[in-house]
Amino acid sequence: MDLRIRREIRAIAADARSSATELLSRGLEILRAAAEAGRDPLAEAATELVRAQPAMAGLRTAGAIALGAPDAAAAIEEFAARVERGPAQIARHAVNLIALRTTSGPLHLVTCSKSRPVEETIRLAAREYELLVSCSESRPAKEGRELARALAEAQIPVDLYSDAGICAVVAAADAVVVGADAICRTAFINKVGTSALCALATAAGTPAYVLVGREKILPDDVFGSLALRPGRPHEVARDVGAGVQVRNPYFEVIPLSLVSAVVTDVGVLQATEIGQSAMWR
Repeated sequence: MDLRIRREIRAIAADARSSATELLSRGLEILRAAAEAGRDPLAEAATELVRAQPAMAGLRTAGAIALGAPDAAAAIEEFAARVERGPAQIARHAVNLIALRTTSGPLHLVTCSKSRPVEETIRLAAREYELLVSCSESRPAKEGRELARALAEAQIPVDLYSDAGICAVVAAADAVVVGADAICRTAFINKVGTSALCALATAAGTPAYVLVGREKILPDDVFGSLALRPGRPHEVARDVGAGVQVRNPYFEVIPLSLVSAVVTDVGVLQATEIGQSAMWR
């Protein structure tokens, strides 16, 4: 594996701000370049990408599909095309589901972190409805601020909250919409704080929807093996004194029992249908 590919993989490993879809797009470029060099470089690149972002199911699926195909380059291109179409398809299904609300007034959506399917859904909803978005800033990388800025630039009303403060608006919202880095039949992985949002939504009677591409659906055993790599302690606090252990989890596992539905590029899925819809083979 050449030096340029190694540098790009290291950059992906260090990235705590980009969405899973953005990271997957960069990973696919690496797999394309590696496939041109041969089977062994492709296998090495696929392995290193998984190590770089161990919770990102899309990278695992891409590598598995490429290595399992007789023509790796063609398989990568077909997979990339599906992934590129996915967020817009998810958005159409999600907006139709969200529109089933029984309240009146502006459509109020709550989200956390940064997800391309979520952003596409918000943008599509804003073209059809009067909209208000509440999002958390998503410390420590603050990718929620980036989402808020992008929505404001698109003239979409958005309120930015602290990660703790976002809970104050869940009960009055029409829906909580979140992305996922990986999903199986019983749970999904997303930015830490997602579980609290979904649990509060369940308690308040607010629908909570997971918006996720099928490339992130994994077999249960593979999902169970995913490593949730923490962030660096100094991103939370420095010089806190002896005896204080700083913890900085980035991701968490959320039970699917805390959400109302899973929305994919092929439509709304029940838990029993998730495994059957996976791209993983």
